[in-house]
Order: sequence, then structure tokens, then C-alpha cells
Amino acid sequence: MNNDQLWSKMDLSEDDIIIASTIKSGTTWLQQIVAQLVFKGEFKDKLSNISFWIDTLREYSEGEMLIKMNEQEHRRFYKTHSPASIVLTNPKNTAKYIFITRDFRDVVWSFYNHFVNSKYKILDHSKANIITQELRACTDPYDFWTIIMNNKELFKICKSYKIIWSYFNTVKTWLKVKDNENVLILHFNDLKQDLKGSINKLSLFLGYKYDDELIDKIYSK
Repeated sequence: MNNDQLWSKMDLSEDDIIIASTIKSGTTWLQQIVAQLVFKGEFKDKLSNISFWIDTLREYSEGEMLIKMNEQEHRRFYKTHSPASIVLTNPKNTAKYIFITRDFRDVVWSFYNHFVNSKYKILDHSKANIITQELRACTDPYDFWTIIMNNKELFKICKSYKIIWSYFNTVKTWLKVKDNENVLILHFNDLKQDLKGSINKLSLFLGYKYDDELIDKIYSK
């Protein structure tokens, strides 16, 4: 379950980093890169202990999440799958925002492998979630794709995070703010084709002036 209201309540600083993405688009990979940049190539902790998925209610209540955020003393970096139209409702939207996405066909393929083996419960009975239950029951990726394509109207009605159904809305809203100086848009293929160049680009965007030796160290991680 997503907690869209959290964004208007958080006390974000200019130093905070928000990693936004469509699902299965390199989120964890990008979090790892940012973690190494923040900790100068020395990050060894478990990502979920440091870089929270801040607007989900799967693990923590809203109050618990706000407390955990306020307890952090290092430069904070969090993940979300929410569209910019929700994320940027924060009154202090001068944090650094990095958005990454991926070709929709690759997203669906990766999502199939992830979702049919997932354990979390789908609680409400909206049409999107009824169809989503059908997706989870799939045993063939082509049937998975067919169900999605036969329910394309769901892409038009999902304005908040709703796994695969919010993909196009999320991309559209982040592209609308691509010219904001505190927003960086990346594609999964950017990391695949030029990882070191992408690390350097992220480093400069986040305000770091690391030398080649440190960039190489992060790249080697």
C-alpha cells in the first residue's frame, strides 16, 4: 500500500536524495551507486537498513518511517516508485531527485519473474487489483503480457503508484519536470552502456567533486 500523503509531511532538506523509478528499472542498482557516492566507496551495509522505500506501508507505519528518517545523520537517500506529481508536493522540493526508467517490454519481462514469486498480499478489490491477481497466477510470460495488453485502460486511470499500471503516468510526470535543475533523468541503458560515465554524471549532479581514483573505486564495486 502506498502512502502518498507522506510527501506533504516530510521535512526534506536540499541535501536529501530521492531515487524515483518505474518498477524493475534498475532502482536497487542506482541505490547502490548513490550509496557508494555518499559513503565514498565504503558502503557495506544492507540497503534496506539505510535507503528506505519511504512511501510504502509494507514495513513501517507513517509515524515509524518519519522517526527513522529523522534519526539518520548521514546524507539521506530514499527510493520511491511514485510519480513526480505526488513526490513534488513536498513544500521543500529542493532536494535532489533522480528518476530512472526502462523500456516497457523489459520491465514487463522482469516484473513477471519477480511478481509470480512474490509473497505480499494484494488487499483491495479494485479492478486493477483483480487483474493483478490474475497476473500473479500466470505460469507463462506470454500470458502475462497478454493480460496486461488486454487491460490497457488501467494505465489511464492509475495516477498513483500501482505496480505495472502506473508505468506510463510515472514516466510522463517525471519528463514534465526534466528541466528542473534539481532533477536528473536516467535510463537503465545509460547504466548498462556507460556505467563509469553514469557514476561520474551522478557524482557531479549530487555536488561531489571526486577524483578519478575514487570514481574508479566506486565503479569497481
